[in-house]
Amino acid sequence: MRNLSFFILVLAACNSFGPRIKTYPAPKGEPRSVDFQMTVNEQPVFVYQARVSKYPVNQLYPGYQRPISQTEIASFAYFDFEGEVTLRITSASEIKTVNISPREFGIVPVVKGNTIELKLSEP
Repeated sequence: MRNLSFFILVLAACNSFGPRIKTYPAPKGEPRSVDFQMTVNEQPVFVYQARVSKYPVNQLYPGYQRPISQTEIASFAYFDFEGEVTLRITSASEIKTVNISPREFGIVPVVKGNTIELKLSEP
């Protein structure tokens, strides 16, 4: 089974003028994630791919690079916002579990089919 990872980087400041969203175009030629799509208040956000370690503990070995068999593809996106926004992350695969970190923020995701929906009002 393939483990899919998705990270969201958010920069935000709140004001009283309602939600404002700033998305950023991807560099020319940057491949789009094949695993996830994302919108913020219905605006599409580019989802990147990155190769990461599939193991939770990394050790440094001088002159050694982890073999590709010990890596996996993670997806990530970033945007700025002010006010409250609704994120929708759609997966190409079945969604079995969702973990939002840090848990202390109390962000509760709602899963509808292959889409995760959550609301944010601060970073």
